[in-house]
Amino acid sequence: GDTREGLFVSFLIFYGFFYLISISTSFISRSYQKRSKGILTIATTYIITDKGVIVDQRIPLKFPIKGKIVQNNKRKFVEIETEQGQMGAKIKSRIRLYTPEPSYVARILKEQGILSEESG
Repeated sequence: GDTREGLFVSFLIFYGFFYLISISTSFISRSYQKRSKGILTIATTYIITDKGVIVDQRIPLKFPIKGKIVQNNKRKFVEIETEQGQMGAKIKSRIRLYTPEPSYVARILKEQGILSEESG
């Protein structure tokens, strides 16, 4: 009886230790995310349609996109900075679209309803 109870208590302590590590890393990552510009997603593929942007066939951005675009002609990308709701929390995200003609992509996105634009 004492051996089983000891194993059970040691299991609970071991489980609780990893649970505390999980919770603390979650709080640290949330505080870091609040201070940073957001999570950066670099699109390998993207499609711009009349209804929105589909990034990597898994992330839909519906027009009008609430956020801003940052155009970098030197490095040839357009970055969409937006906030998305996930599980009741607003998460800042940056989606980077590499293209040979960033001004063309930025113009299309701006015509569809991005709030502001910055060049770099």
